[in-house]
Amino acid sequence: MAIAGVPPSLIVALFTYCPRILISYFVFLCATLCRAVKRLIVGPPQENVNKRVLIITDYVPPQTHGIALRFQRYVEVMRARGHEVHIFSPKMKGAFYTSFHHPDLPSLVNPYNKCNKMSFSAGVKLAWYLGAYAWDVVHLVYPSLLGWFVLPLCAWRAIPTYCSHHVDMELYFKKYTQGIAYKLGTFFYWQLFKFPAQQWGTVNASMTQCFLDEHLPLAKSGGLRTAVIPTGVQTERFNAESKEQRCRERKKLVDKLTTTTATKNSTRRTTRSSSSSSISEDTKLLLMVQRLAPEKEIQRVFPALRQLKGKVNVHLVIVGHGPSEDELKELAKGLPVTFLGRIPNSDLPPLYRAADVFITCSRSETYGLTVLESLACSTPVVIPHCIVFDELWKGKLPDKWIFEAGKNNSLAEAIAAASNSNARKWLLQNPVKASWEVATDTLLKQYEDMILMNEPVKRRHVTLVNILAIVLRVVAIGLALFVSYHEIKILRRTWRMLDAWIPG
Repeated sequence: MAIAGVPPSLIVALFTYCPRILISYFVFLCATLCRAVKRLIVGPPQENVNKRVLIITDYVPPQTHGIALRFQRYVEVMRARGHEVHIFSPKMKGAFYTSFHHPDLPSLVNPYNKCNKMSFSAGVKLAWYLGAYAWDVVHLVYPSLLGWFVLPLCAWRAIPTYCSHHVDMELYFKKYTQGIAYKLGTFFYWQLFKFPAQQWGTVNASMTQCFLDEHLPLAKSGGLRTAVIPTGVQTERFNAESKEQRCRERKKLVDKLTTTTATKNSTRRTTRSSSSSSISEDTKLLLMVQRLAPEKEIQRVFPALRQLKGKVNVHLVIVGHGPSEDELKELAKGLPVTFLGRIPNSDLPPLYRAADVFITCSRSETYGLTVLESLACSTPVVIPHCIVFDELWKGKLPDKWIFEAGKNNSLAEAIAAASNSNARKWLLQNPVKASWEVATDTLLKQYEDMILMNEPVKRRHVTLVNILAIVLRVVAIGLALFVSYHEIKILRRTWRMLDAWIPG
């Protein structure tokens, strides 16, 4: 009998978890044995100047959310720097195989985000790669169910592990489950996710220190080595173009919105309110780019639009899709709102530049990459007060752009302040710059620091392995001499017998 609120696929995965992990351990041991035989014959591997990095993540393209894009950029820059980077990810439609990209992990549909898959077992190929090859760094991207397999084996092999935490899963449990499903979810999250990261991870990282302190109790108490994983944008795409370019992009967006508003039978991901106001030169275009889901709290913007009516002429553009889409469209009736549906990341920079203000109401972000992308395009942002945004942006952005969630008129006042003509001028004078090249170089420096920090452990491990190799070689030589001695005795005895039988 299925437990209410728990998907059957998740129950099946939990019941098959132990048998699958035992198979993975067996494959790992076979790979380790083969590596040991090679070491005995060939000797220890040569040290390379470049790094060999293994990244294990459930979040890669063709997914388009922030975590997938983040690691796509990291990998591109690392490979451009000459490092060997292998990626293991779940099997999914549109994923491609290369010598360095392995979408082989057994997976199931994420019950809290139907567009994503999550791996629940290491599988044979990852187990083999983890046991057979030498790695400078293993980077495990959380949330992941593979911590119990990957991290203790890396600790046993003295491979430094970088555990980066990107999602507040406990918030998802609160939003999407209740009763026994919530209790089971939080229990398994602690046992399968948090415990191995805190127990065996060399470094635990997140985009902000405050999230890490709140997420992992040992981080706050100082019992963990922690780091802030760097973030950037593609500066060649997300930038402040000329005023003429921005005017062209705004006109293109206005034409699209006008066409959408005039069409009653729009596409299934595009809708309009029944009383959308016309878009004129003085209309302030507001933009939201995010997954349409309860934890994003998008519904908070609609009362603010009503409060601005008659004060500021605005039109809100919402980009994204998700489980709350129909509900949000219903709430937006009678308001100047257009839903554009899902738009490729490559098409976002013109939208950011065309907008007068970017808005997010989400307090569940671990970073909020869309905020950084908007600021890189010199578009003012309106964000809520929360521990993450306060750590990232308090004191760096005008206080009037940050609103108190739940406080009457606070969001409307923030929108009015950020849509002021002086707001963009302020950003142009105080630009926010963060490239993926600089971010990846910082991440590589963190890897290097972690490798150096792990050096004493590695030396002890190498010394032990070398002693064991010497002992095994001595034993092998001894066995060879023993066998050779007895073979010589047998040959001599056989020769005497033949000599006695053959006359002359």
